[in-house]
Amino acid sequence: MSTQELSAIGYDNKSPKFNGNNYAWWKNRIQNVIMGIDYECWLVVKNGPNIILKTDVEGNQVPKKDSELVTADHKLLEKNAKAMSILQQAIDLSNNIVISRKPIFCKPLLPEGYGPIINLPYFEPDEFVSRFDPGILRERIFHISSKAMSMLKAKANEECENINDHNVISSFQALCAFIWISITRVRNLEPSLMTICPFPLNWRARITPPLSQECFGNYVEGLQCACKVGDLLGHGLGSAALLIQQSVEAVDDSKIRQRLCSYVKAPFLAKTGSTYYEPNGVLIGGSARFDMYGPEFGLGKAVAVLAGYSNKADGKVTVNPGREGGSLDLEICLKPETMNALESDEEFMSFVLAK
Repeated sequence: MSTQELSAIGYDNKSPKFNGNNYAWWKNRIQNVIMGIDYECWLVVKNGPNIILKTDVEGNQVPKKDSELVTADHKLLEKNAKAMSILQQAIDLSNNIVISRKPIFCKPLLPEGYGPIINLPYFEPDEFVSRFDPGILRERIFHISSKAMSMLKAKANEECENINDHNVISSFQALCAFIWISITRVRNLEPSLMTICPFPLNWRARITPPLSQECFGNYVEGLQCACKVGDLLGHGLGSAALLIQQSVEAVDDSKIRQRLCSYVKAPFLAKTGSTYYEPNGVLIGGSARFDMYGPEFGLGKAVAVLAGYSNKADGKVTVNPGREGGSLDLEICLKPETMNALESDEEFMSFVLAK
């Protein structure tokens, strides 16, 4: 049928309108939905509403008056109303939802000659599925106020002026450096050991031409900084933040495309335990930029953001925006003895308690 013909009988670009002429279409469309909610309601939709009748003096079936209805009649009428309510809600949800900000689908950044399908080199699930046991952990959420964030950024940039006065450390870079130093300090590691700090980096603005920040898909890479424990603890916040910043600035369009090319030529699935977590490492995930408190579902503004038990290990830190603007919540997982030491660390707790 033509667009004009469809429009004439009540169709729009999604489904026929519920205008009285398309009842059968809607009844068939949402049969399973209504049956799953209340089978008796489905019978009302299927067979028509319950009509409460009585036999008059002449032996005819006539509707009862309201004053003649009994409890059983009330139940049947309630089923009528509930059935129509379910039907109308389903129609409204399906027919009237407007997506105000539609997802942006970008062309995959694949090298010429590859894609859109990438074949993984596995035949059985046990080749890429592994069970990772992180051991006994303690988890705690530490709230970092906007004042504490400003203090961290100022301290990192002040120390960096003595190293390189052309760099400006961001709040997130200063925070990553602060967390890395704090957890490494309370672990009491040998100065000669290596420690790493993986953290997320958004590729979208670093690709030429840049992608929209709302481009759908995974355009995030885990960068990794590494140094000796003695250097990390001995050189201070500014040095650690500068190391993180230099890792970020080294990623450009050319590096991104090289990594993508390398991956499609030899694709793999990362295994949580062996790929991300190192004994002396601090893995930082999440972002302060995610609008975690903006979406509402009729229950009011969320009280807190929790990441759950999945993908946790000693040294895993999840960053979420705080409920108050400008603040952050750090969900930190550590071995029990390390968490006890962190909670007793004066330098770390002084920033946590800063209001």
